[in-house]
Amino acid sequence: MAFVPRTYSGKPFRVLTGLRPLHQSVMFGQIRTGNKLTNGLLVEGQAGIQSETAEFTVANNDFSTGRVEIILGDFTIISGVDYVIGATAILTATNIAEAITNLTGFTAINDGTNVVSIWFDIGTAHVIDFRVNHYGTVTNLTPLDPDTNYMDLGSPAPGPVDIEPEA
Repeated sequence: MAFVPRTYSGKPFRVLTGLRPLHQSVMFGQIRTGNKLTNGLLVEGQAGIQSETAEFTVANNDFSTGRVEIILGDFTIISGVDYVIGATAILTATNIAEAITNLTGFTAINDGTNVVSIWFDIGTAHVIDFRVNHYGTVTNLTPLDPDTNYMDLGSPAPGPVDIEPEA
């Protein structure tokens, strides 16, 4: 089989994203491989990129006083709707990690504990929303790390332009 280069063709177009889109979008474009034309997500593809990261602990497994929403980028994950409340905090953490892993670009694990670790796998230099909204009297998911409402930025991180004088 001969090598067929992939080329980007046409202008990018916006597509709504997420299980419950918040009127946000991402840029997509068309990728041509030989005679085949497919839609591709326009992201960086460099080797050595570190993912954006975040984590939280299922600190209380009583979700009976109100729902909990986990915001990850354009996605909203709702307790009892997008994941099952388990009999223990560890089982709930397992269910949350599975729900997050099912989202495009995200991976989550809990390693048999009640801590959920999250990675955003697509590209770099993305600012990804990360917060939890509790609508009951119990704070179920805490502490959030980071607690800045955004996932920790991966690398390479954006920075100022480095201009060096001519020698």
